[in-house]
Amino acid sequence: MIFAKNLINSFLKIFNLKLFKIVDEFNNSFRLVLAFKEKKIDYIFDVGANEGQFVDEIRHYGYNGEVLSFEPYIDAHKKILENSRK
Repeated sequence: MIFAKNLINSFLKIFNLKLFKIVDEFNNSFRLVLAFKEKKIDYIFDVGANEGQFVDEIRHYGYNGEVLSFEPYIDAHKKILENSRK
């Protein structure tokens, strides 16, 4: 992903443009990811993970550490397994 971003930015530099991700600095997930980076947290236990929405959100804001998700409900567990393969 970083390679693709760098390649695109190299091309856009010709036109004096740059690609970057816009984030909402007041979003709780964004601030949580910043705290994870500051505290060097790279492993999360997501208890009651439902379908994995929390992990999707923090991944969107740049968290790339390990996550171990627990979900006891069968239907949600099937969905989180499906989502984790992506």
